[in-house]
Amino acid sequence: MFKKLFGKNKEVNKDSEIFAPLTGEYVKIEDIPDPVFAQKMMGEGFGINPTEGEVVSPIEG
Repeated sequence: MFKKLFGKNKEVNKDSEIFAPLTGEYVKIEDIPDPVFAQKMMGEGFGINPTEGEVVSPIEG
């Protein structure tokens, strides 16, 4: 089991599809109006300013 999780098996599952959870404009993390995120206290990242009113799960199941 652990060999499967941490081993050097680099198999790629080509049958998976992952969809974008929303559409919008890229926002640099420094420009997010929340100091915790803007100062990278939670680590690196980015924001998305949504252009539609719906956010969906990118994966089913």
